[in-house]
Amino acid sequence: MNGETMEMEEHFKNSQLVREVMRFDNKNLAYERFFRTDEHPTDSMRNYYRNGQLSLLLVMNDTNRVILRGYYENGTLQAYGDTAKNIEYFDNGKKQSETLSKTGQIYKILRWYRNGLKAEESDWWNDRRNGIWREWDSTGTTVRNERYRDGQLVTAIHK
Repeated sequence: MNGETMEMEEHFKNSQLVREVMRFDNKNLAYERFFRTDEHPTDSMRNYYRNGQLSLLLVMNDTNRVILRGYYENGTLQAYGDTAKNIEYFDNGKKQSETLSKTGQIYKILRWYRNGLKAEESDWWNDRRNGIWREWDSTGTTVRNERYRDGQLVTAIHK
């Protein structure tokens, strides 16, 4: 990581790799992975900043549901997601975006400005706009209000 020399450790149980660890030269964890085994049904990975703060957590359970959390170096949550919802945050802790999906298909995207006001909301189906698409400027004034069906504009309301 960043050209540093790292120590690598591998841990085995009954000849099966169960854990992998990399350490910074200051001995703090840089990376840690637990492998799925019969006794441990999840596969997880953690990345760390040099100061020891958790940077990324990724967990996959036995049904292949993925959970992800990312953090800024100061410990503030940067992103959270799973197979149905992904949320990103500004470094001030306010929500930046939210993406909702079902069976791998995105069906709603929401975005916010750094000041906390909503910037955009859109509905999707089969990778096409389908439903509402609204946008606001950073003061909360509506700048777009449209309705789509199968990717085609149906109605537009302009102010």
